[in-house]
Amino acid sequence: MCGILIESKPLCVSDVILSEAKNFIEERCKMTEITKDMTIAEILMQKPGAAEVLFAAGMHCVGCPSARGETLAQAAAVHGMDANELLAGILAAGD
Repeated sequence: MCGILIESKPLCVSDVILSEAKNFIEERCKMTEITKDMTIAEILMQKPGAAEVLFAAGMHCVGCPSARGETLAQAAAVHGMDANELLAGILAAGD
């Protein structure tokens, strides 16, 4: 057992931390407009249609572990792309 019992079920502290982090990101995404300073993961949580734009641009970051910590601007720089053009495409995409 990891340390916490909820409804008589063992729950790891790391599970609680991950759950809280996910809740924080989901709330942040609801309250903010999409910008190039958001991580790929935050953008995808807010606007799933952004995945098509990223794939079409040759960025297969959607499932990449880097998507959790890399901003759109950083990913664009790594791939030699214009972050503002990517952002415009994402904003124009459907949800």
